[in-house]
Amino acid sequence: MRTTFTRLAVLIAVLLAGLAVGAGPASADPAPLAAVSCTRAAQFVSGGYQANYVPVTSSGSTNCVLAKGNNSTAVWGLQMNLNICYQRSLTTDGDFGQLTKNALIYAQGKMVTGADGVYGPDTRKKMKMYYTLSGTTPLCVVFGSRTWTFDHFQS
Repeated sequence: MRTTFTRLAVLIAVLLAGLAVGAGPASADPAPLAAVSCTRAAQFVSGGYQANYVPVTSSGSTNCVLAKGNNSTAVWGLQMNLNICYQRSLTTDGDFGQLTKNALIYAQGKMVTGADGVYGPDTRKKMKMYYTLSGTTPLCVVFGSRTWTFDHFQS
């Protein structure tokens, strides 16, 4: 009886340990769960600032990713930002191919983030985006340095 009880206790301990490992920490980064593709480009505002060409989902959320193989206006927006703020010379065709991936890896190196060629939450926070200040000279600002409000989709 004692042996059966000991085995049962060990089995329960192993099962509970497995559940704890599978659950993961409560404060885990939600980024892997938010693997929704960006599909559009949008403009955001913050005071007099207007951020242009920001990749978003069809509902206007910036919580999305872009990677090689994507083809959308969101990729076009990313390409525009890479050309303007990181002096890349991409054809703005909305196709996330090897040249766009290489340009993004270059930009990720400049922003000191994981240089994996994927546009995700960390890259979005640190990436310079093209913006204007009440119609003045176009400039670039780190998107995550301000609080932005969705304004409209880019055509």
